[in-house]
Amino acid sequence: MRERIGGVAFDQLIDEVSDLIFVLGPGFRICYLNQAVERTLGWSAKELLGKRGLRLVLPEDRPTFRQSLRERPLAPELSVQLRVRIRSGDYRLLRLRASLSWEEDGRFQQARVIAQDVTEQVALRHAHSSRATHFSALMDLFQQEVVDAPPMHLLQSLLDLAIETIPDAQRGTILLRGPSGFRFVASVGWPLEVLQRLDMPLDDEHNELLRRSGIKVIRLAYDPQQLLDLGEPTELIEQLRAIGTYDIRVSLRAPILLEGELYGYFNLDNMDRPAAFDDLAQEALILFAGQAAVSLKYQQMLDQLASASKESRRQATRQSLIARIATIINSTLDLEDVFATSLALISEAIDVQKAGIVLFDWKRRVGSLVAQW
Repeated sequence: MRERIGGVAFDQLIDEVSDLIFVLGPGFRICYLNQAVERTLGWSAKELLGKRGLRLVLPEDRPTFRQSLRERPLAPELSVQLRVRIRSGDYRLLRLRASLSWEEDGRFQQARVIAQDVTEQVALRHAHSSRATHFSALMDLFQQEVVDAPPMHLLQSLLDLAIETIPDAQRGTILLRGPSGFRFVASVGWPLEVLQRLDMPLDDEHNELLRRSGIKVIRLAYDPQQLLDLGEPTELIEQLRAIGTYDIRVSLRAPILLEGELYGYFNLDNMDRPAAFDDLAQEALILFAGQAAVSLKYQQMLDQLASASKESRRQATRQSLIARIATIINSTLDLEDVFATSLALISEAIDVQKAGIVLFDWKRRVGSLVAQW
């Protein structure tokens, strides 16, 4: 083929393709490579030519290559997937197809290899498979345990799933609002037993303020020992001790402190009324996670759910919610819809009238109450 096309033109064609093409001679030493090898791996031809090809393969994957040769001695072809080191110190996953030549005495002679970089492709497939696995686990949780499981077990399971599946999420909490105030009921990344000791009452004075101004006030009384347990720097503890009780006013933009650092803000700009947070019933769930758990593009669906009468919501059975989750999982594997419906199911399971989902953007450190059930 090289002769028919012309030597120079053929070489240019080989260098333009995205596939990695190289030839291994005796001792598996690299004796030819195209420019795609240099572009993908970061090594120059001068650095690679004459080197043993197996030295680029991660040590953990070398037995895979050797085993493939042992299983098919003197085989004319070989297909294998290997991780190969790149110049930056990272690796790329290559899918290799090799045409092999052998000496009469069984010694390796030559391998002509074509390889594709499938790193992102495989990672995406694994992520999709992982998400499907997580959602399947959530379905199992609801179907098998929603009747008998302790409510807090359901909440912790939902939070665990959120942190595991939401991109870049590292830690999060779930708050339950009761008649006397707020309390933490689940946590990932913070010691729950410490968070549960934080004082967040809604006393009569504050409730009267809410009725008059429509602004929610959460009072956090910081105890120095609690802050030490959470790992706060001493200087921050001293500053908070000087401030004393810290009022968090949940209006358009209100700061939230955890571990002595700014955890984020409540941001209610996207709600129809500035006092939207006050519309939550006395018993309400609020989910925090490291990234968006519910997208605004699903607000229409949430509005439809919210428009249903309270009586019809009370009459909705667990099985209908389970069926809705199953439909979402089986059709789109959509993370946002699953969490919205899941929170609704758990809210019903623990007999609360409404629940709120708070989005938390870790980079911008802003939370938004965008969904209510």
